[in-house]
Amino acid sequence: MSFLAKWVIVFAVHHLGDCKMCLGGGGGDGGAAARAAEQEKTRQTNITKGTQEITDAFSGFNDDFYAGRKQSYLDYANPELDDQYAQAKKKLNFALDRRGLSASTAAADQQKKLEEQYNKYGADVISKALGYSNQTKTDVENTRSNLLSQLYATEDPSAAASSAVNRASVLSAAPDFDPLSSFVFDLSSALQRENAAQGYTGLASSPLFSSSGTKGVTYVG
Repeated sequence: MSFLAKWVIVFAVHHLGDCKMCLGGGGGDGGAAARAAEQEKTRQTNITKGTQEITDAFSGFNDDFYAGRKQSYLDYANPELDDQYAQAKKKLNFALDRRGLSASTAAADQQKKLEEQYNKYGADVISKALGYSNQTKTDVENTRSNLLSQLYATEDPSAAASSAVNRASVLSAAPDFDPLSSFVFDLSSALQRENAAQGYTGLASSPLFSSSGTKGVTYVG
């Protein structure tokens, strides 16, 4: 074999190796770019799947749910407010009748004042119910955000699904509402004015109202 023939063979073998590296290694990186692309594809697939799992687990947290949370507090607080209002009204009517003031201006004033206090406490109850609803919404969104952060860190859709179901169950449970404090109905000022106008002086030593024996109601006398 001539020298030229040998040189051609060596040249061909050398360049054939270069071509194999080009075709199989993506520019001579040993396949790193292809592997990285495949890993990113898998990562995106896992995140998409995990995100959907979280979305499905939290699908029940909608406007109806938050309205229900608000109504739960109203159902908890309003019966107690109504009961205390009824007791206050009964006490007031008894005191007015005992003094012969049932048809007086003081009676009308006190009935109006009592109703105004009741409406104020009712508005407070509604405000607190809305507060519970809004706090629940905040808790849900914070939990959802934390779950998504964990998913992006772990890229584990199964763990995300399990955590989402558990957290959604906890958030859906009925809350333990704060104990109700007494609703204070001040029923004495108008009667004091009426008594003074009629020359009655026994009010200071004999209060019209007492909270003794009356659950949750305070009467200021």
